[in-house]
Amino acid sequence: MHTDTDPTVTPPATGPRAKMLPTRATMEATGFSRPYLYALMKDGLFPRPVKWGDKFSVWPEDEVFAVINARVAGRTSDEIRQLVSELVEARKTRI
Repeated sequence: MHTDTDPTVTPPATGPRAKMLPTRATMEATGFSRPYLYALMKDGLFPRPVKWGDKFSVWPEDEVFAVINARVAGRTSDEIRQLVSELVEARKTRI
C-alpha cells in the first residue's frame, strides 16, 4: 500500500508539524490498552515508539492516525504490516 495513491492514509508529517504522542495519548487515540498496543507492535501491526529518553517513548501522531485510518478503511493485516513498515522506514528520512 502506497500512501501517495491511497486517499485514506495520511502521509507522514515532517519537521515542526510532526506532533509526538506519549503512551497515554496513543492509547486514548486508538482506544487500545497498553498490553494490546504492545501485542500489535510485536505482530508488526502498529509502529514501535520513538525513544525520547531512558524511560519515555512517543509515537509520531501521523503514524498513529495512518494505522487507524487503514483499519477503518478495512485494510488487511498484511496491508497494515506493509504500511507500518513504510512508516517506520520513512522515519529515517524525516528532517
